[in-house]
Amino acid sequence: MLKFPASSEDLRRAGYVDAERSKFCVCGEVVFWFQTPAAKWMPMAIDPDGRWTPHWANCRAVKAQKKVELKKQAARQGVLFG
Repeated sequence: MLKFPASSEDLRRAGYVDAERSKFCVCGEVVFWFQTPAAKWMPMAIDPDGRWTPHWANCRAVKAQKKVELKKQAARQGVLFG
């Protein structure tokens, strides 16, 4: 099992693939997307030491982001079932 924070080489050896996509989180940090060995998408951020860590582990806005996602989901369900 891969332990975080991890170097780029650690991620590659463990089977993670950099999707070469990035975007800003609501917290203001840049998030880079990786595909895990299980083919799941994982948001990653670079820590001050230059190592990768899951973004949600240190995100100051996780609760705010979850609220945004829940509102989007509720809106989609309202369109489908409303």
